[in-house]
Amino acid sequence: MKTLNLLTKARYCGYILLVSVFFSCSDLKPKNNPNCGEWILVYSNDGYSRQTIICDSLQMVNSKEAYVYVKGVKTHIFAKQFYPMFVPCR
Repeated sequence: MKTLNLLTKARYCGYILLVSVFFSCSDLKPKNNPNCGEWILVYSNDGYSRQTIICDSLQMVNSKEAYVYVKGVKTHIFAKQFYPMFVPCR
């Protein structure tokens, strides 16, 4: 009987620990930082289909040329039309 009570208490402690870790890790991005978020670059070459790149940052050179940074790697992209969007942290 004593072993059963210890197992029950250990199980409840485990659940409480799991829930507390979940709530502490759910807010990893600071919400008050205006730079917090991700860039989404949508581009099209034919006017009908669109491709999407989710990147850390981007730098528009002109209306048909851009540099995107994905995990620190810089890539040069050419397209007929660009649609850059910034999605802030929630």
